[in-house]
Amino acid sequence: MSKRVNIVGIEIDQLNEEDAINWLIKLSDRSERGYVCFVNAHSVVTAQTDNNLKIALTESTLNCPDGVSVSKLMNVLGAKSQKRVGGPDFMLHLCSSVQAVNKKVFLYGNTQDTLDEVRRRILNDYPDLDIVGAISPPFRELTDAEINDDISIINSSGADFLFVSLGCPKQEIWMNKNYLKIHAISLGFGAAFDFYSGKINRAPAWMRESGLEWFHRLISDPRRLWKRYLVTNTLYLLYAAKLLIRKKLFNK
Repeated sequence: MSKRVNIVGIEIDQLNEEDAINWLIKLSDRSERGYVCFVNAHSVVTAQTDNNLKIALTESTLNCPDGVSVSKLMNVLGAKSQKRVGGPDFMLHLCSSVQAVNKKVFLYGNTQDTLDEVRRRILNDYPDLDIVGAISPPFRELTDAEINDDISIINSSGADFLFVSLGCPKQEIWMNKNYLKIHAISLGFGAAFDFYSGKINRAPAWMRESGLEWFHRLISDPRRLWKRYLVTNTLYLLYAAKLLIRKKLFNK
């Protein structure tokens, strides 16, 4: 599909959103299976200590740079035209594209209330899109039998694309372990469901474009997110600095 750029041990695809969507539709036309991850600073840092996540990102069909800090580092490392390919926007643009080619979508994860609202809004915005099902699994570790039952329902629906919202790293690990059994291309959209449903207010466009979306989320829910953003972002900067120093020394 594209060249990949190594960001602290995680290979991220050099791509634009339109090409990625067109490629995924072609994969679906050929009934190929796979899964897509949207990689940001949090997932890069988490993968340094979570081997299951690192495996999931290593074996993914596509890793999109979901975060300005990631796309900017890719720019420095040679992918000069790379821009952010964020999950929330990608999800909606994919909906627009797949309704035009009569592809079917299944929603998996999050709460039932959020799923209901996401489904309602998608059908309002993309009335020709065929949403063939939705499952809100229990918020606990599922048994193999429960996972297989869910996959059976997904496969029976005839879905071409599976939108997964389990949160990082759970959704990436879930897709990696199950994608070969799923007759659809899975995409880990995480908080995109929460943004689209209105459950979480998304940052204004200027903050997203300038790399400050994390700050907007932090001040919106500091008690839950302070460690994720303050600690994780600091570690990401340290990892990035070490990477750039090694690159500079190696290229001398």
